[in-house]
Amino acid sequence: MPKWIRDCGGRLVKIETPHNKELEVILNIMETTPEDQHSHHDHQDNPNEFRSMRDHMHPPRMSAPSCIVPPTEQLVIRPHIVPLLPTFHGMESENPYSHIKEFEDVCNIFREGGASIDLMRLKLFPFTLKDKAKIWLNSLRPRTKENEKFYECWERYIEAINACPHHGFDTWLLVSYFYDGMSSSMKQLLETMCGGDFMSKNPEEAMDFLSYVAEVSRDGMNRTEEKWEG
Repeated sequence: MPKWIRDCGGRLVKIETPHNKELEVILNIMETTPEDQHSHHDHQDNPNEFRSMRDHMHPPRMSAPSCIVPPTEQLVIRPHIVPLLPTFHGMESENPYSHIKEFEDVCNIFREGGASIDLMRLKLFPFTLKDKAKIWLNSLRPRTKENEKFYECWERYIEAINACPHHGFDTWLLVSYFYDGMSSSMKQLLETMCGGDFMSKNPEEAMDFLSYVAEVSRDGMNRTEEKWEG
């Protein structure tokens, strides 16, 4: 007569055996072998490997890490400052450069003692973004804005410079700011393209060369797109 019993793993096992053999079979099935013991310990050591449907469908809620990673230096933000910050919603009618300028003015007013102005800006800036702009910020990964082409970055940089014609920065500073923001691999490629003498160029030559690299980057991207379309 068939019988259903549970083995050491809790699984139902069907057995068909004479009555005098039932006890022996049951004992054999219920006995834990060294392999079963090892497997059981593995399950305990790796609880995430064996998760129930409830665990998969209702995972614990965790906040995504901010893309802004401030230094470990401590800074106390006084609550009355936050409502005074300008806001930016990401609308076409808004000027992001004007928003940055107003934001920096507020930070300069409320800067206290020897507090780092950069740290203060890093801490307060997320409070200024709303709606689409805040969604964009939250979509970025920590420490980087990925997948931006060289020519896109350069054109955005030039656009920012042109939006502030009275910025007062010398050409060598404009080149320096952009160069310092480049990744190590991009710096290496830049040096390779100019024969390793980028730092030997004067500021105007360096600015022109960056424009040339951006043009090459754009042309290369256009050729790639035409290849795929063809």
